[in-house]
Amino acid sequence: MKKLRLLLALVAALAFTACSDEPVADRIAGSYDCAVVVNTRYNSHGTMRDTTYNYEGNGSVSITKVDDNTARVRIASTRIGIDHTFERVSLSDGNYVGNLSTVSGPVTIRGTSYEADFSGSVTYDPRSIALSLRIKNYPNSYGKYIVSFTSHKY
Repeated sequence: MKKLRLLLALVAALAFTACSDEPVADRIAGSYDCAVVVNTRYNSHGTMRDTTYNYEGNGSVSITKVDDNTARVRIASTRIGIDHTFERVSLSDGNYVGNLSTVSGPVTIRGTSYEADFSGSVTYDPRSIALSLRIKNYPNSYGKYIVSFTSHKY
């Protein structure tokens, strides 16, 4: 009986080790329905004010493996007017989360191209996503226009 327990413990340990050796890209690949949140700033009678707009269920994120540590990430929101693919996003393992490194470059929103920074993370279990896109020089935002894609179904 002791040998059987030892064997089962060994099999369990090997299974756990095999699961944790799975590449980050495989662990986070998939499609995600997301809420979209926009944080921006506006001028109200000479006073700068921050505001947040929430669009429940209006976003989608698709992550496709390029190689073990690189992914293609597509973000889309009809409400925001964005449908953009980042072709090569570097990934790193944070033990319980896959981190997407910051990518900078042009992003088109409603037909106009803006410089942007993009980064985020995806937890492994439970599967949850949080990505953000900081748009530089978005009109009338006074330097603050951040679009976030987050899981909204638990």
